[in-house]
Amino acid sequence: MSARMACVVVGLAAAALSAPGYGQVYQCKDQNGRPVFTDKPCAGSLQDAGGGSEDTGGPIRAQQLILMESQYRVKVARMLNRLSTEHAHCRQRIAPETAGVSRDYSTPDNPSFFVQCGDRQVPTVVRFTMRDIDGRGSIAVPVQIEERAAVRRCEQEARDRAYRADSVDFSRILDLAFNARPNGESTVISSFTAENAFGAENKFDIRCDFSGERLIDVRISRAR
Repeated sequence: MSARMACVVVGLAAAALSAPGYGQVYQCKDQNGRPVFTDKPCAGSLQDAGGGSEDTGGPIRAQQLILMESQYRVKVARMLNRLSTEHAHCRQRIAPETAGVSRDYSTPDNPSFFVQCGDRQVPTVVRFTMRDIDGRGSIAVPVQIEERAAVRRCEQEARDRAYRADSVDFSRILDLAFNARPNGESTVISSFTAENAFGAENKFDIRCDFSGERLIDVRISRAR
């Protein structure tokens, strides 16, 4: 089949599916990347051929999510419309153009997303996952961990990762910093010394990140 004839066939298919009785028309791609038209949504996408009849449940539209990967835009836009009415910070203000995929928080089976809400000068970063989007539970601000508990947990992580746990001397005064943010996230930054396998003492920097009361990341590096 010539390229011209192929274009005619695709054009006729699109016209046929646009005719009365076919309803919604979707432009998808086959396994070779060629465009195909169908009356069913494309696998893994909610975008239609015309791009105009997406169901986002409110005024925020998928095309406003300029930083968002295309396969997530419609679902995330729907979630942003929920947040704008259900989340305390997002009711004040929500900035859909800041929405993106959170690489550090995502897992292969549950992508994580974020958007800025609240005060324009000091915005609150609100996080949610694909499971949150597909479920109907409310997205509440996590209960913030207390500073004392966060420091204690971070010190335990230092001991668990040291070659000799009993040699760890964790700094609770000089290098200690605790940063709590309005979205329920918090960070402990400190340092500790510990002996290696040869008995030599080394100094390390440690950072522990929490979402609510859940420890989500620990980073340890040799102190400079």
